[in-house]
Amino acid sequence: MLASKSRFGWPLAVAGLVFIPLVVYPGWMLISLQGDGAGGVWTEWSTVLHSAALWRTVWFSLGLSLESTVFAVLIGVGVAVAIHRSPPGFARWLVRSVELMVAFPSFLIAFSLIFLYGSQGSITAGVQHLLHLSGPPWDFLYGRAGVVFAEVCYYIPFMIRPTLAVLERMDPALPEAAAGLGARPGRVWRRVILPMAYPGISAGAILCFLLIQNEFGILLVLGSQQVQTLPMLIYSTAMMNLDLPAASVTATVMLGMSLAIYALYRQVERWSLGGRGGVFAKGTGGSVGKSSGWAAWIATLAVVIVFVLPIMVVVVSALARTWVGTVLPEGWTWRWFAVLDASDWASLGVSIAVAGAVALLATVIGTGAALLLRRRRGGIAGLIDALIMIPGAVPSVVVGLAVLAAYHQKPLDLSGSPAIVILVQLFLALPFSYRMLLAIAETMPPALEEAAAGLGAGPWRRIRRVQIPLLLPGMRASAALAFALSLGELGATMMVCPPGFATAPMQILQYMQRGYYYQGSALAVLLLLAGFLGLAAVAALGVNRRSGWALARKGLRRDRRAVDRGAGDGADIGAVS
Repeated sequence: MLASKSRFGWPLAVAGLVFIPLVVYPGWMLISLQGDGAGGVWTEWSTVLHSAALWRTVWFSLGLSLESTVFAVLIGVGVAVAIHRSPPGFARWLVRSVELMVAFPSFLIAFSLIFLYGSQGSITAGVQHLLHLSGPPWDFLYGRAGVVFAEVCYYIPFMIRPTLAVLERMDPALPEAAAGLGARPGRVWRRVILPMAYPGISAGAILCFLLIQNEFGILLVLGSQQVQTLPMLIYSTAMMNLDLPAASVTATVMLGMSLAIYALYRQVERWSLGGRGGVFAKGTGGSVGKSSGWAAWIATLAVVIVFVLPIMVVVVSALARTWVGTVLPEGWTWRWFAVLDASDWASLGVSIAVAGAVALLATVIGTGAALLLRRRRGGIAGLIDALIMIPGAVPSVVVGLAVLAAYHQKPLDLSGSPAIVILVQLFLALPFSYRMLLAIAETMPPALEEAAAGLGAGPWRRIRRVQIPLLLPGMRASAALAFALSLGELGATMMVCPPGFATAPMQILQYMQRGYYYQGSALAVLLLLAGFLGLAAVAALGVNRRSGWALARKGLRRDRRAVDRGAGDGADIGAVS
């Protein structure tokens, strides 16, 4: 009876104290908005569901997401294969470069593409000059094609990572056997390797589709009346038309679509991790296929064009005296940094402070949840896991609308407080921090905990002396990821931001919408610099997996000495806190 109470008491307490106010209450208040209309809930649903504009937007969103996903899959798998066939040390450098995109907000990709492929962009001007054309060779950026282009550039990393993961886990014996039977390298990849990698590729494709469907920042910069997606419809209905009941119904429709796609992703991900018919060799870490110099060149070119170039463009445009209709800027200046006013610097300070708070809270809550749920499956544990992950599967504007509905009125009105911005960004960062920490917590060996328990250490002492030291590398990575995600967050923050309170992404967006691109670039460079310095500060903590093990063992040795000292007079290590 006592064991049962201990087993289920803590999950219930955590759900009650943390995840109900964080997830359940805002979700309930989002749905309750539907009853605020003149005709009640059913009238509101009937009106929205019979709207031709809604279904036109639904089908357009699905088509746009599918189109972007197809290109992201094709390019992402190709780049992943090229990276995988590059020399190991060089491949690791390429992967780190790809991962830099986590710290690069999606709306800045659209901003970079304007400088490159806009009607007066650098590459546009270069092609026009090269071909001796009287006008720009293309004009596609502000429309469907431009949105697809930007989404593909930004979400390719979400295909590269799962594809690389499944290639690295693959048993090289089967491709070697096929090659031994006379199959050419291209045929081996086409007939053996890629079919075996299909589960991982499928999981990445579904995740890409989900994230692209939920995308908001790129649409704000490159979208138009002809490019109306569901997140944009929700935002305009709530914030411009001030029709919260209709926005709530549309958000509920979007929520259902996103959760269905996310459930499919989790199922395919489990299939991918499980492997098929023994084709995966656990922990081999081998390379499928020989290293190729051509693959290294192709991978490098792709990484530079897709990932490094956008960051360089933001930096170069911030230092350019003018950069319109020319391949390179016409002179250099620090002027755009000098003209940033007090509100710009204040917004940067706000972003850093909010990101620091979000990183701390997401890491603390994520650590507690990971330790709590790492050996529990189904039931209450499964419910808590789902509650944590839901905000990561839905558009940021839906999360923002839910938080606005819940905490913009009594009993807890945060509408005039920066706390509402921290809360909404915590919603969005927590799923990623938790999932990262859970993956590490599930691999912690029970031997050290059993040794601590054998020395008489109680649960809290085992957490402090063994589990936390082993989790420190994951906590560092979690804090870095949450900090980067918070710095670039835009959609949900725009929904809840109090009057007179602005973050740096909001200021940058205002500059872009008013045509002040160079000031926006200068502020964006400072934002990126803050992000990279934050990541470097976390990395400088110097906690890796080996040092985590060392800390845990040091704690056990300390406990053993305490036991030895107390053995003579009957001391119990479990009583030592």
